[in-house]
Amino acid sequence: MEEGGNLGGLIKMVHLLVLSGAWGMQMWVTFVSGFLLFRGLPRHTFGLAQSKLFPFYFHISMGCAFINLCILASQHAWAQLTFWEASQLYLLFLSLTLATVNARWLEPRTTAAVSLEA
Repeated sequence: MEEGGNLGGLIKMVHLLVLSGAWGMQMWVTFVSGFLLFRGLPRHTFGLAQSKLFPFYFHISMGCAFINLCILASQHAWAQLTFWEASQLYLLFLSLTLATVNARWLEPRTTAAVSLEA
């Protein structure tokens, strides 16, 4: 940590770790575990695994989007935002909104519908 209590480097590192962790988790769940589970498990077992995995996954995505938005919003002066900084904040807010809708509304309804079919 730098002298004088400057936490800028630490905050940037936390932002990078949360952003890369969320991206890596999305890539793993979407492209690796989803395909492996789909190909390797019976349909009912796959549905059960997804019903346990997805709520956790969507809530972590929502938390990561919230942390990233808070960090980025606190690092910039609102009156002096450039177009690119405003675009970043807008996209992070959109990401948080969509992750919240997915975690709180879509996922429970989808899991309930899939469990009714079985």
